[in-house]
Amino acid sequence: MWIGLTFASLVMWSLMNVIDSYFIEDVYRDEYDGLIISALFNLLPFLGIFFVKDFSLMTIVMSSGAGFLMMLSFLFYLKAFKYHNDPSAIQIAWLLSAPVVLILSFIFLSEKLDWVKYVGMAVIFFGGIVFSFFGHRINKKMSRLIPIMVPAIILYALCTVMMRWVYEVREVNFFDGFIWFCFGGAMLGIGTCIARRKTVTKKYFFPVVRKYWKIFLAAELVELVAVFFQQTAIEKTTNVALFATLESFMPIMVIIVMLATIVFLRMVGNKKEKEIISDIYENNMLAGLKWKIAIVVLMAYGTYLIG
Repeated sequence: MWIGLTFASLVMWSLMNVIDSYFIEDVYRDEYDGLIISALFNLLPFLGIFFVKDFSLMTIVMSSGAGFLMMLSFLFYLKAFKYHNDPSAIQIAWLLSAPVVLILSFIFLSEKLDWVKYVGMAVIFFGGIVFSFFGHRINKKMSRLIPIMVPAIILYALCTVMMRWVYEVREVNFFDGFIWFCFGGAMLGIGTCIARRKTVTKKYFFPVVRKYWKIFLAAELVELVAVFFQQTAIEKTTNVALFATLESFMPIMVIIVMLATIVFLRMVGNKKEKEIISDIYENNMLAGLKWKIAIVVLMAYGTYLIG
């Protein structure tokens, strides 16, 4: 059962990547537009505040802080998309978060590391170095993706460790932690709106929200479903290492889902959207495909050792 849930979460996350790829190409002026819209939609789950039982200061600070950091990592993730719109390459760079989470867990949660985990981290970092060093042979922009993604990776890792502390050390139930997590993300969205109030104008921003609100809402629902499948799979898994390894194949799943999206758009006749996504798929994602798959397999093996 948990393998099916893991597969479902991979599909949902991959679909989110396709949606982000399209919006960063054709809708958002910059990464801040994407941040504001995504962060503000975190207010929807926060309506569940009426059912929250844990209002302790430490739970609120840690969970909200993690949500804040998660959305901040999303900003750099979108910045990487804006620089080079290749979801598969960005997901390969994202695989570096696994060893960073492990290192931070060792520092803040006193998690023990054995020699196998050290080998796993070395394999993943080696894969990242190879990806960055040889990426310019395929696309000059690809080699710079990891430096751009470094802040996103570190912020995401901090967020993960904070939520592990909330759930494992403080033993907060999933619902309460998730609601306060969404609150933190929404606060970043509101703060960004205030800071960029001159650009969040009636002339551009609100017409875009009105035009695409259904897709924005659908995207956020897809993300919530992805989180649900992912967290349920973690809870039910009988092999954490295998679960982590399966998740490492996200870059390949993104390529498959993007191809399926192109076929679907061709069937329903959305010519403009099909052309935009097809261009991203053919010119960016298929570039160096065999090389990307080899890097993913290598880093997945490192993830298996860590798990």
